Amino acid sequence: MAAKSAAVQPNAGVQDVARMRDILLGPQMREYDQRFLLLQRDVERLQKLLDQLTEQLHEQADSQARSLDSQMERLGGQLAELDQRQSGKAADENVKVQGRVEELANRLEQQGSAQALRLSQEAERRDKQLAALDAALAKKLQALQRETRESNEDLRRELREMVEKLTHDKTDRQSLGQMLVEIGDQLIRGGGAASLDELLASLPAAAE
Repeated sequence: MAAKSAAVQPNAGVQDVARMRDILLGPQMREYDQRFLLLQRDVERLQKLLDQLTEQLHEQADSQARSLDSQMERLGGQLAELDQRQSGKAADENVKVQGRVEELANRLEQQGSAQALRLSQEAERRDKQLAALDAALAKKLQALQRETRESNEDLRRELREMVEKLTHDKTDRQSLGQMLVEIGDQLIRGGGAASLDELLASLPAAAE
């Protein structure tokens, strides 16, 4: 009995303490429990929101990644198309430039051929002119030589006739020498046949 009463007394004390605590702290504990419950609900709600936001961010990231991939692909296609166009334009310009260069080369070649032809024709014309001039000069030289030869022959003949006439008229040596000196002077000064005739006509008077 003593043991039972000793065992019952601690339990009774514990119950009393619990009852006293419930009386003193019950309202606060219930308030704390309610606050904790509210906080737990808020935490759960925030966790759900965080999960939703995380999922939305993942979706947005995936969407942006797909959009970037699409844009990169589109830009790559545009760049390839632009590169192809530029290559085509460069090839066209190269063909045009090459065509212009060939055209200019042909023009220069034609102009060179025409210039060479003109120069050849001009040289041929000058050669003909020189040949004609040479022929004319040769004819004039031949005519001058013929006239000189004829003049020399006429002069020699006149001199022979004069000598014969002087010999026939028996002109003295002094008169003959003087007449020859005069004839020489006339020839030096450019005297012609008329001067000789005059001299010949004056011989008889001098001889007499």
